[in-house]
Amino acid sequence: ESIRDLLSRDQNKRLQLQEHPKGSNS
Repeated sequence: ESIRDLLSRDQNKRLQLQEHPKGSNS
């Protein structure tokens, strides 16, 4: 199920981005 893995990764990345926005990333 590579598609599921990709979706899981995408969701994880989005969650991480929400936790610490780019503004915090210098």
